[in-house]
Parts: sequence; C-alpha cells; structure tokens
Amino acid sequence: MSAPPSDEELELRFEISRLVEEVREKKYKRVALQLPDEIMPVAPFLYSALAKRSKQAGVDGVMFFVLGDTQHGACCVDVIAADHYAPDCLVHFGHACLTPTADTTLPVLFV
Repeated sequence: MSAPPSDEELELRFEISRLVEEVREKKYKRVALQLPDEIMPVAPFLYSALAKRSKQAGVDGVMFFVLGDTQHGACCVDVIAADHYAPDCLVHFGHACLTPTADTTLPVLFV
C-alpha cells in the first residue's frame, strides 16, 4: 500500500472544507459518501478528514458513512443504495454523468 494521503491532498482532492461548510449550512446530520471503486481505498482517510474538519468547525452530531456497493457505472449517483440508510444528503465523488436519478428528494453534492 502506498503512503496515506496528506491532509492537504485530501483537502484539495475532496474539497473537505466546502463539504463541511455545506453540511453546517444545511444542518445535515446523516451524510452518505459515494466513491468510485478505484478510490475506495482512500475512504477511511476521507472519513477521518471529514470528521476531524467537522469537529474543528464546531459541526456536532454529523454521521458520515461510506456506501461500499459497486455501482453499475461509477458516474451514476446511487440514490437507491443511499436510501437504505436514510441520509440527509449524498456526496458523489468522481466523474458524474449527471443522468437524472429516480424520483427522489435526496440532495446530492458533487465533488
């Protein structure tokens, strides 16, 4: 395994501060994280960075969780998998085709 990503690399690549600010502003408490398979090994570091930055920003009571399913296409937003966990929003990382999703009111943030 290569070295874990630095805090700076995580911030730049995954827009940690922007996401935490969005979570704070919208008062989200349950946030699903969807990553394509090829960057899934970074998920624990991403989770830790989001939790740490949330705490630093005074955002309390937020639960981030990673959707570990393999998607048909990494570019597709998986609202069906997310709905099983009743999130307040879904964060989709990576390339996105922006194909309209099934009837859902789930807010989706793209990184």
